[in-house]
This record gives sequence, structure tokens and C-alpha cells, in this order.
Amino acid sequence: MKAGEQRDLIIVGGGIGGIISLKYAKDAGLDAIMLEGAEAVGGLWRDLPAWQDIQFRKEDWTLGDLPIAGEDQSSILANIHAWVERFGLAPSIRLGARVSSARPNDGGWEVTAGEYT
Repeated sequence: MKAGEQRDLIIVGGGIGGIISLKYAKDAGLDAIMLEGAEAVGGLWRDLPAWQDIQFRKEDWTLGDLPIAGEDQSSILANIHAWVERFGLAPSIRLGARVSSARPNDGGWEVTAGEYT
């Protein structure tokens, strides 16, 4: 993070939970940013083997009106990328921003992260 940068919400991690949280934060009008330590979003789905699949109904795995194309690892990862594109989240995502500390301060949090792209 850049010194002195102020946000309503900082989301740490660009997996499914981070992407969904960012979408709903933006929908609520919050000045939110998501910090992802890796060079791409996807969280654990980025690194799972191709045979890995979800263990519950794909109908429960949607964001907005964009359903999952399939239940395998590559389809899920593709869907995460599609969410970023479809909902215009990329401007609020900072890749390569590994968080090194988060400390409470006067009514908020001070978050330290590496330089990001």
C-alpha cells in the first residue's frame, strides 16, 4: 500500500471470497481495494490439480447472473477471471501486493503491503 492511502475497506486475498467481497463492497458504494500477493487472482483454484472439482451444487456457486461453466478446476478458475471482467473489478485489484502487517490504529487499521502492479 502507498503510505497514507485511505480506504473504506481493504480485502486481503484474491480468491473466491476476496472477489465476491470486492464485488459486494463496490455494489454498496464502498471505496474498497483488494490486495493479492500473487501475480493473478484465483486463490487456491490457481494451484489445484486439473481433476479437482467443487463438492456442492454449481447452482450455489454463482455471482450475479454469471453461472459456472463447469465444476472442474479450470472452469472454476476461468469463472473467477470472468467475474473480475464482468463486474469491472480489475481497477480495484492490486496484484503482487503481499500483506506484511495489519495493525489497528485510531478507529481503523494500518495495512502494510509490498509494492504492487
